[in-house]
Amino acid sequence: MSNLIHPSDITLSDDFCGCGGSTQGAKQVKGVRVKYARNHWKLAVDSHNTNHPDTDHDCVNISETHPARYERTNIYIASPECTYHSQAGGRKTKNLAQTDLFSPQVFDEKAVKSRATMWDVVTFAEYHRHDVVIIENVVRVRAWPLFDTWLKAMHKLGYLHECVYMNAMFAHGPDIVHYAPQSRDRIYIVFWRKGNKKPNLRFTPKAPCIRCGVVEAVQSWKPGCIDKTYGPKGGYVYRCPNCYQEVLPYYYAAVNCLDLSIPMVKIGDRVANKMAPLSPNTIARIEYGLKKYGLRPTILDQRNQHGSLGSRIRGAETEVLNAQTTGFSSYLFAPFLFNMSHTKSAHKAYGLDEALFTQTTQQSAGLAMPGFMPIHRGKSLTHQLTDPLSTVSAGGIHSSIVLAPSAILTMRGSRSLDGITDPLAAQTTSIQNWLMSATPFLTPYHGVNNARLATDPVSTIPTKDSVSLVEAHNQPDINECYFRMLQPKETAKAQGFPDDYVILGNKEDQQIQIGNANPPSTMEWLVGRAVESLL
Repeated sequence: MSNLIHPSDITLSDDFCGCGGSTQGAKQVKGVRVKYARNHWKLAVDSHNTNHPDTDHDCVNISETHPARYERTNIYIASPECTYHSQAGGRKTKNLAQTDLFSPQVFDEKAVKSRATMWDVVTFAEYHRHDVVIIENVVRVRAWPLFDTWLKAMHKLGYLHECVYMNAMFAHGPDIVHYAPQSRDRIYIVFWRKGNKKPNLRFTPKAPCIRCGVVEAVQSWKPGCIDKTYGPKGGYVYRCPNCYQEVLPYYYAAVNCLDLSIPMVKIGDRVANKMAPLSPNTIARIEYGLKKYGLRPTILDQRNQHGSLGSRIRGAETEVLNAQTTGFSSYLFAPFLFNMSHTKSAHKAYGLDEALFTQTTQQSAGLAMPGFMPIHRGKSLTHQLTDPLSTVSAGGIHSSIVLAPSAILTMRGSRSLDGITDPLAAQTTSIQNWLMSATPFLTPYHGVNNARLATDPVSTIPTKDSVSLVEAHNQPDINECYFRMLQPKETAKAQGFPDDYVILGNKEDQQIQIGNANPPSTMEWLVGRAVESLL
């Protein structure tokens, strides 16, 4: 089959489109027209339509509609439901048919329907024979017992494939419009038709090497790795292609997504302001962030409410946020972020210089000053505001901000505290990040306890609040520290949405949409490579 498509003739369909992260990225590729966007949730479709009025929208259960309803497009992208494949689903994904002597044998209809959405991809590809198909999901989808069978079904339709593993915090550069200051690991399964040119899917982010200068880093997989995520505890790292020294690619810190003009309340004044007092676990995570980062802003991820006090705190100034989810779990506590939904035994705090942890659909990140950002889900994490934000999820707001120095706390999973200079955690569909201020750090509320400087990336943003920012001055009394949850506009920015992007609904609805979204930057890169192969 020849590649004779004109650059202005490339059409694209976006299934399970949510509020439009994938569409936002795909539209940045020259010549691409997003013809269709489909999703079952009307509010998400309305958000998508508000930002992309030139696209034809259909609020429909994709599993119950026939592909003949729509015209063929050159490219088909889809983000099948991932809840029951991910750790956020809280379910085992291996040997699902094996009985468990100690677990109740309950048929989970939602889980079956969730995983069935992967087969909708085959249905549409069989009917329309798209030139390129790009599927986004959590890396744990590989543990789905029918994953290989699903791949073979696509092969039977005449497709070849390659699995691309990317962390959103590294998806940026001169040819990419968007960037996401959050650490969000995802798998992208790219299919192309036999006879067509194979897309160049070799992802080589720029990275500084102490021996060779700035290089195009290459993925280096660990022998026998099962975990396909990035990092020292994951399945791969990046190395210099010349000297093979391990390198850290450039990333945007969590502080890039924070609005430090938002007022904050002292922890000791919460009752007087008719606010609920912080739980003993949250106080313990803030104390951990202060000991770890001092007066540096950090992020705490507060996801997962059980685990050790070893909060993973990220620096808000140098790290990214963890992946954001659909809930509120990250808090900024001057100067670190922590995740407030993490387990007690695995607190994490992040400096604001790290990437934010993954954001979920819950609000789980808090900002504390002195600062860390806690993630409020899973094992407690904290990040500096210089770290990437953790993965954004849909479980609620997981990140909070605390000042006294500063940090972001994610309030889901293993709570994490991050610095304001870290990327924000991956954002989910609920508020999970809180801002706190001392040296700000971030702490997440999910996963293992961890704190990051505010200079680290934020962890993945979930769908609930999970990251908080903590900040303090000198070695402060915790009651003198300032503390607040990260807001949807901040977790949306951690996900990579532009400032003027409109997401409808109340805070919880917005965070669910944010945490379930795909960072625009990753899809922009993938669609760009797909288009190159078609011209």
